[in-house]
This record gives sequence, structure tokens and C-alpha cells, in this order.
Amino acid sequence: MTTTVGVHVLARFHDGWRMCVAASSSAVVTGAVQQWETPTSAALRHVVAKTGYEGRLVAALSPDGRLLPLSEKADLFVAVVDRAYLQTVRVESVSWLRLPEAEGANPLAALLFGQIDDVVARPPVERDEDLRRELLHRYAKDEESRFAWWVDRSEANRQRVRQVDRENTPWLKEIVRQRGWPGIALVGAEAAEAAWSLILHADLDRAFQLDCVDLLAVEVTGGAAPAKHLAHLEDRVRVHTGRPQIFATLVWTDDEGRAIAYSTVDTDTVRQRRADWGLADLPLAEFEQAPELS
Repeated sequence: MTTTVGVHVLARFHDGWRMCVAASSSAVVTGAVQQWETPTSAALRHVVAKTGYEGRLVAALSPDGRLLPLSEKADLFVAVVDRAYLQTVRVESVSWLRLPEAEGANPLAALLFGQIDDVVARPPVERDEDLRRELLHRYAKDEESRFAWWVDRSEANRQRVRQVDRENTPWLKEIVRQRGWPGIALVGAEAAEAAWSLILHADLDRAFQLDCVDLLAVEVTGGAAPAKHLAHLEDRVRVHTGRPQIFATLVWTDDEGRAIAYSTVDTDTVRQRRADWGLADLPLAEFEQAPELS
């Protein structure tokens, strides 16, 4: 049995693929395989231990740099991190390098970057026009109800928003259960944007929202959804479960009319995270401490 494994770790950001390089300047995560584990389980364990990120293995790597189907006989793997902004274990800092930088750390970088799209691409699906139309119809009702509530904060309008959410959330949940995330390939860009808006408003089922964070992360890695969609949903789920947001996408307006972000992780680096995930820069006022959501 293989006694040592190595893993090349990649992630897709809004501007393309990057390679993970640890503080030791190594672009390969390595470690021993214990008697109680398989090479693949050891590879995943070492990815978390050395980088702090949860990865998933997508291929084995041949000596000449070809990506191959996963095999327990392999000793070199390729993993992707779907949520490359979220370290699950505190470790020394790591860097995510674009191809020109990665080539200096790893001679196989160009080969890996050139093949990874094919490995993680979402399976082809036939466009569903009925689902596209239904998503756009529900999105229009959702927007109409929220605009009415914004203009007139009456109890009747508030209840109308709640009723629309009660209709949309279980419907979308069943669609996701049957079809997976309704992404661009299935319903087109406009309706995929509508689906994203509906899940942002599915606050009555936070467990479903959390499930969709993981689903949307895989879609982003597969090139089937914009990175900014994941950033907004991640923040919304975190704020509604009492945790600080990561990208400062949820804001409130103070008495002076300033938009200020709800509690945010590591405000010193939030601008770089926003840039990495395709979000526009924000005025400084938006990174001040704000009250938690009720």
C-alpha cells in the first residue's frame, strides 16, 4: 500500500483558477498514510491539516502530469476547494497563486490549470424552458411584493412578502431535490439569477439555505454559477445564524444614511476577499460594526 501521498490543491475564483501554496512555499500537500486509512482519506486529511481548507479529490495525477480517474493505488492527487474563503482549521497562512505565479512554485501548474476545467465541469443538461419561465414568474412576484413593502411598511405588505416566501421556498426546495441547483446550463443566466434571489429570501428554511451554500459552491467550481452568488448566500446564512459575515454583502443604513456592514470577519482583508470573488469595493463606512439581525 502507498505509504505517502501528495495533493495539488486548486480553487476557482471569479477570475479563474489558482493553486494553493502553503507557508513552506510548497505547492504539494504531502503526508503519511496511516494503517487505519486509505490513500484518498489520508490525502483529504492532510489537505485540511496543511491548508486549513476542506477539499474534495477530483483526480489522480500521473508522473507526466495527466489527470486520471481516482484510484486507491495512486499516491499523487488533485483536490479542489469549493469555498476557498473559509478555513475550517486555523493553520499558518497559505497563498492562492494565479498561473504565472504558480508555475514558479510548481512545474506542473500549467498542465493542471489546462485540464482542471474538464474534470470539474458540471454534467451537460438539456435546457428546461418550463422551469425557466416559472422561475422568472416567481421572481417577478417576489420583487413586486418586496418593492411594495419598501414603499409602504404596512402590516399587510409585510404579510404579503411572507406569503410569497412561504410559496416559493418549498417549491424551490423540491426543484433542488429533483434537479439539483437550477444553474445557467439548466435554465439560462437570467433564471439562474432569479433562483439565486429566491434562495436568498428563503429565510424561513435556513437549513435549506445552508444546503444550497454547498450546492452553489460546487456550481461555482464547475464554472456554472458566478462566484458573487456564493459570496452573498454565504454571508446571509452566516448572519442569520449569528456568525460574522465574510464578504460584507449585508448592510444596514444608519441615521446619517450610511450603509454599514453587519459584523464581518477580519475587516483588514475584506476588500481583497471581495475583489477575489468579483464584488465591487465599498466605502470604509460599510465595514464598521453593526447590530446583529433580529
